[in-house]
Amino acid sequence: PADYFTLATPFEVALSPDGKHAAYTEGRWRESSDDRKADLWVAEVATGKTRRLTFDRAGDRSPVWSADSRRLYFLGNRKHDGDRQPPYDGKTQVWRVAAAGGRVTAVTRVEGGVTSFQLTRAGTSLYYTTDAERTEDEWKVLRRQFKGLEYGHGTHKSTRVWKLDLGSWRSEKVLDGKRFVHEMALAPDGRRLALIAAPDDRVVTYEGRSRIDVLDLKTGKVTTLPANL
Repeated sequence: PADYFTLATPFEVALSPDGKHAAYTEGRWRESSDDRKADLWVAEVATGKTRRLTFDRAGDRSPVWSADSRRLYFLGNRKHDGDRQPPYDGKTQVWRVAAAGGRVTAVTRVEGGVTSFQLTRAGTSLYYTTDAERTEDEWKVLRRQFKGLEYGHGTHKSTRVWKLDLGSWRSEKVLDGKRFVHEMALAPDGRRLALIAAPDDRVVTYEGRSRIDVLDLKTGKVTTLPANL
């Protein structure tokens, strides 16, 4: 058992567009905090030489390369003591660091944090998701009548999708979540988002009622793919 806590565990790997480097997240156990947190590393494909890019033990994950293979975007939870404002309040944000190493900078500063992101191929903008809370109509009435409801609440998570312009740093909402998005993928041409969505965040609806929606980012129209594809 003692050997287990000395192991470094790789979790995710992302190959750079030029094929010269592989980014990966690696978790190491720390006895003082009694937990395993991941940081971001990069390895040269030709030589196997590795370089550590982050040192914050912020649970860094989901690395994505810029098109020029010079920068990495990723999710992480960074916390500064006494700081209650994003991005250093411990909530999940998108971060960026040069593949050669250097300062880690915040890309998003969203209140409450983000849940996932996709970077456009040109690197001029990214799409990110946030959680919203939705209460079913019949439960709204009950909650007003009975303040002490303990078990039933009728409240579920839904997802909102946002676009962040990396030049102006302005965000705009592109989808106001009436469904919960489990995964999303941006088309190579940057014109559409594919979403695996369900009525809410419960496991039963994900397994039985999820579907693939395609969001046209120019028109805002959502098309649901047939279930028998």
